[in-house]
Amino acid sequence: MALHVQSLCATISRELTTPEAYVKWINAHLGFNPRSQANSDALSDFVTADLQKSCPAFRAALESGLLLASKNPNVQTKVAERSIDLVFHEKGGPPTLSVRA
Repeated sequence: MALHVQSLCATISRELTTPEAYVKWINAHLGFNPRSQANSDALSDFVTADLQKSCPAFRAALESGLLLASKNPNVQTKVAERSIDLVFHEKGGPPTLSVRA
């Protein structure tokens, strides 16, 4: 069953809590380093929680396993492999991602 982002996300609320939650998290963790993996993971968790709270279809897809969240998947560019923070993808393994310029 193919998931369609438009239909999944059409009901997402405008009342997202990620920005405020992330600022509170940063303030609670002295020595903030914006490139730290812990910061990336915290932000990814806040985004995922917001989407689950705001969109019942998104939450159901994650809970059923039809949609998966992958933190820090690799992206191949022309010159190097990079890690990105968060990707949502359908069941069946992490997505193969590449960037072309």
